[in-house]
Amino acid sequence: MIVPSIGLVFTSDVSSKNEGNLYNQICFGMNRVASFNEGIRYTGDQDVSLLDQMATQAEGYLPSELFTYFPFSTSLAWESYALDFDPSTNSYYSQLQAGDLTTHNRLINTKGGINELFFSYSLNRLNKLYFGAMISYRAIQYEEKYTHSENVVDTTNTLLRGFDYEYDLNTEGYGLNLKLGFIYLFSEAFRVGLAFHSPSYCALRDTWTANMSTRFADSTKTVIEDLVPEGRYAYRLNTPLRAVVSAAYILDMKATISADLEYVGYQMGRLKSTRDEEFEPYNYELENDIAKQRLTNALNLRIGAEYSIQQQYFIRAGFQYYANAFKTEFNVDPKADIALSGGLGYRKGRLGLDVSYTNRKMERTYYAFTNSQAQLVNNSHILTLTGLIRF
Repeated sequence: MIVPSIGLVFTSDVSSKNEGNLYNQICFGMNRVASFNEGIRYTGDQDVSLLDQMATQAEGYLPSELFTYFPFSTSLAWESYALDFDPSTNSYYSQLQAGDLTTHNRLINTKGGINELFFSYSLNRLNKLYFGAMISYRAIQYEEKYTHSENVVDTTNTLLRGFDYEYDLNTEGYGLNLKLGFIYLFSEAFRVGLAFHSPSYCALRDTWTANMSTRFADSTKTVIEDLVPEGRYAYRLNTPLRAVVSAAYILDMKATISADLEYVGYQMGRLKSTRDEEFEPYNYELENDIAKQRLTNALNLRIGAEYSIQQQYFIRAGFQYYANAFKTEFNVDPKADIALSGGLGYRKGRLGLDVSYTNRKMERTYYAFTNSQAQLVNNSHILTLTGLIRF
């Protein structure tokens, strides 16, 4: 169970100053901005192998150079005897023949999330204009572990039975973010809003490692401990900015219909070199240029409705559309993400209780390595329980 948000609000009546301001609020709290907890597994037969890519990567290098240049990939295949070297041709090869089928199994587990500690201020002016601002500190934790296994389908002409490649990445860091928003009431029934979310300015640090073992008919070969690599690096990241236009209409004080149109500037995201003197600086110009060429700015849409029964019971429904971040010509995950939600609420006096359910469907193309990809369909189910107490 994850607590998505918790907060404490202090309200002050400032109407006695006769300046047009009626109430202001100060709030402290925590939001769970993102959750990375996920498990994915896929399997299937392919006539391409991760060993093919590693053998190609090693071309032009001597076996003694592999740990220096490719410690997290080809060096592991060499040290676990998955690759052999022919000095007469200066080429690497595995015991797989061209066209041999292997059964691929990949298990990917991710954990962590982004927790946001925030301070906010809001103001009610003449019950017509509402203003809010929030500054937040984000604690970022991400962990990814995957195991890529291949098993030879027809072992008639080879002693090789398969191999297991493991990769482990851990990312930690923090970010700062600013949000501003306005709501204006044109009438008691109709209101519009505008919000701006600045980029999150993040400082991140990665640690990662990899390992490999190769299975033969008579033994299993592993990498000696001294040649199991470990990597560490720090960098900075500016996430895309967001702008939201919203509108809501109240029907006869019983029903509400609302909509948000959100602009996300994916092309504005940037990687930057670290300021940590422990690490060598790096110019991310190439990576940023490639991202700008492939990514586009997107519009997301959210629509919601609520119906009140006797001002105590509430029925809610919602629809969310998340556009693709990639340009059309790259044909990457062309389908948008769709989410449907529903919920029930109860209000009486100072007590409130809500329960909601959200189903989000995402389709992704997962690229395991060159010429190997899998289509993943993810149906997530989120149940949220919210309690409210007014003091």
